[in-house]
Amino acid sequence: MASERGSRSASSPLPTTVVIRRPRAPPPPRSDQSTATRSFPRFITAKALEESGYLVGDSFSLRCDVAVVKDIRTEDDATTVKKLVGVPPPSDIGAHLGRLLAAGHGADVAIHVCGETFEAHRCVLAAQSPVFMAELFGPMAMSRHNNEETIRVHDMEPRVFEAMLHFIYNDSLPEVDDDDDGEVAAMAQHLLVAADSDQSTATRSFPRFITAKALEESGYLVGDSFSLRCDVAVVKDIRTEDDATTVKKLVGVPLPSDIGAHLGRLLAAGHGADVAIHVGGETFAAHRCVLAARSPVFMAELFGPMAMSRHNNEETIRVHDMEPRVFEAMLHFIYNDSLPEVDDDGEVAAMAQHLLVAADRYDMGRLKLICEDTLCSHVDASTAATALTLAEQHHCERLKEACFKFMENPSNLKAVMASDDFLHLTRSCSSLLKKLAKLAA
Repeated sequence: MASERGSRSASSPLPTTVVIRRPRAPPPPRSDQSTATRSFPRFITAKALEESGYLVGDSFSLRCDVAVVKDIRTEDDATTVKKLVGVPPPSDIGAHLGRLLAAGHGADVAIHVCGETFEAHRCVLAAQSPVFMAELFGPMAMSRHNNEETIRVHDMEPRVFEAMLHFIYNDSLPEVDDDDDGEVAAMAQHLLVAADSDQSTATRSFPRFITAKALEESGYLVGDSFSLRCDVAVVKDIRTEDDATTVKKLVGVPLPSDIGAHLGRLLAAGHGADVAIHVGGETFAAHRCVLAARSPVFMAELFGPMAMSRHNNEETIRVHDMEPRVFEAMLHFIYNDSLPEVDDDGEVAAMAQHLLVAADRYDMGRLKLICEDTLCSHVDASTAATALTLAEQHHCERLKEACFKFMENPSNLKAVMASDDFLHLTRSCSSLLKKLAKLAA
């Protein structure tokens, strides 16, 4: 593709006219960790582009958002590097899934509630509720018709189910006017019943029962019987305080979000996995809607125009220029919203370097910031050159500042210049040569 850009203000989007040419193989990357690896081996075809609606006449527009950094930190304080290690932003997995629910991309189940229908994703429902897990992937699912992708919910108002669905995806309740305490209390009452029916034995009766044939084939039936497990909670002490603050004491702090743990268990179990990802000879099973919710690149690959150019029955993705162990760690973060534990401190820095590149490639901002913070706290003579290269190529200003702060010490700079990675730094990041020369002077 060839593009023409007009001169415009940095604060406004830059519309770009693009002329379509036959796709060619992408050029080799400048280095194994540069932004050049953002090219994809599977491009959108001309036919798919023409049918996508983005092509008007012989051109389409690209929007480019330019961020202008006005102030650069130049503190000489000895604690600058420590200050650069910030607190990672709060979890955004709920917001990502909430946007997926609102957009409806990849919805694969319809839920009928008293005359209203809600579109949702089977794997998200199953991850968040054991009842939905049994309904969608357990023995009960075996008794349903193969092509029937619907669930009917009885004895619940649509507005209550909608609020519960909002919580399932966003891990937070929808906003209710604070002035209407009656509505807040009424909705809480309904949701308490709904939450209990999703996680306890209160209302687990279903209009569609498991058939005898499905039960016989499920493995639960041994001979002519099967076992039921009943968990009984015994309350020994009853609170009878007369203190006026008793009611207030009973209102506890909500538990921390468990949506990441739920999705992590779903990934480990593999229930409902609908896409295979091939990475360096290894294959990982995952869920299209979760990948798309967490990464705009996966969204384009799985549900955008790029998906139109794939074969209808091809439920595979091939990831190039990434080690399987790095992709596995990124996949762990996509589902759990946390990184897997690593014991070796040196391995922590090495994995953070690889994941920083992967996060930038798949536009995962929170993961990128976490990796940047990790690298800021691991800057030393052996890592500074590589860290500075990554900071320049992937626009990590705090990491760049931490590296330069470390090299302000002449002995540190000398050790970095003697490292094997310093030559690669000078060759791949010519924009830094002037500042490096100033430090060496």
